[in-house]
Amino acid sequence: FKFISFYSDASPKASVVNSGIMKPPLTSKTNSLPVPQSLIDLLQCPQSKENLKWDGSDFKNPAGLSYPLLGSIPWLLPYPASALDHWIGKQTELNAYFKQRVEKLQDQQKQKNLSAITRQRLNTLEKALLHNQKILGDCLTPLAQQNSNKQTEINDKIPAHQSLTLYMRNLFRDWCWQSNENQDSLNILQKILPQSWAPKKFLTLGCGSSRLPLDLHQKFNLSYSVAVDFNPLLILFAQQMLENKKIKLYELPLAPIELSQVAIENELKNPYSKIKNFHLLFADALHLPFKDKSFDSLLTPWFIDIVPIHFELLAQRVNRVLEPSGEWINFGPLGFMFSDEHQCFTFEEIQETLTAQGFRLEKYSIDLVPYLESPNSTQKRFEKVLSFRATKICDCEEKKFQYLPDWLLDHNMTVPLNSHVQELQLKAKVNADIIFSIDGKKSINDLANLMSSHYKMEVGLARSTIVTYLNKFYESRVRRY
Repeated sequence: FKFISFYSDASPKASVVNSGIMKPPLTSKTNSLPVPQSLIDLLQCPQSKENLKWDGSDFKNPAGLSYPLLGSIPWLLPYPASALDHWIGKQTELNAYFKQRVEKLQDQQKQKNLSAITRQRLNTLEKALLHNQKILGDCLTPLAQQNSNKQTEINDKIPAHQSLTLYMRNLFRDWCWQSNENQDSLNILQKILPQSWAPKKFLTLGCGSSRLPLDLHQKFNLSYSVAVDFNPLLILFAQQMLENKKIKLYELPLAPIELSQVAIENELKNPYSKIKNFHLLFADALHLPFKDKSFDSLLTPWFIDIVPIHFELLAQRVNRVLEPSGEWINFGPLGFMFSDEHQCFTFEEIQETLTAQGFRLEKYSIDLVPYLESPNSTQKRFEKVLSFRATKICDCEEKKFQYLPDWLLDHNMTVPLNSHVQELQLKAKVNADIIFSIDGKKSINDLANLMSSHYKMEVGLARSTIVTYLNKFYESRVRRY
């Protein structure tokens, strides 16, 4: 398992009738509402767009599809059971990561020729990892209490690279580092917001652990805010911050210089003592579980370039949930990750699309800001971010979006054989032939002769292919990243 992002400076068709999800205990009175009625009034089924009804333990749509709670927070992803399966699997991977790394550290400490300082460093890392595993496990208890149902259909999928700890460093940035990064973000947004900015209902998409939307909520004394994300660790951690809990976590810098910087214990806490009408929700921004025109202001922080959807389609979803004259506020870079270049927009293309999807650009700013600048790190990174405020001037059509292709959703369809698959097949076959030819007796020259004979290729080319593959294999074992 690769979890470099955990501590590194590099930054992150068929309907389901019954979710099969275990119902967590909520309250002794089954008719009590675990979430405010004001929030329930905004909600709709993210899959069917129908009203949701609270049945005393879950939210349900008219077809009977259940949306449970994780703790006290509604789980409103469009296909709740398969989304839970994804994150339960990610929690299993996380525990395996901790187990593997701790065992490796323990084995290394058994070496006889280690210096006392090296042994101390390894022991410090081991203890820090065990502590973090327990704290994160406690935080994720509401997820662990859910039942995994591996028989559910893959109706849609959270991108595979999304792990629970992909944005682990953001927790430290948001809740403990004594840096100006949080205040700098707030200051930049204040430049594009009107002095009288006071939305009645404020929504944040991709809120992470929610520090920026919370700063805005408190700074402007907002009357009502909702923050959504689909990452359980981030939302559950944010919930603990809203409850003013203090959590100790170890930051493990990637390249510490001194022994004291190997594992730094930090206390993460909320700087605000009194918070009212700030609500968290598990939701997918591509399938928002809100009724039309529910909000008069919406924020996308460090978001528009990482969602697996064309900016045009994202703008349509933002438009749908905004009231007439509602405002879309954006903050973050344009580091689009699409393989298709035509989707990797510049600011001029952003402007053009905003106009086409019913918005009028009011104000913008381009600023250079530090990014996840830990006081304990030897590395620093800066990002040029685009902030804009756009007003909704008319409705637009919300076109359907489907992340996965039909052949992955309908298991009776033929899997297409294209040039990408054929290239992968060839590489996989060659690599498998190399690996299964290794028996502890043959040299690289012996392997090259076998490959040359099998594939009817020149011996030198076969040898070069084998050396390149084995070199990558070796480096993957000895390098951290």
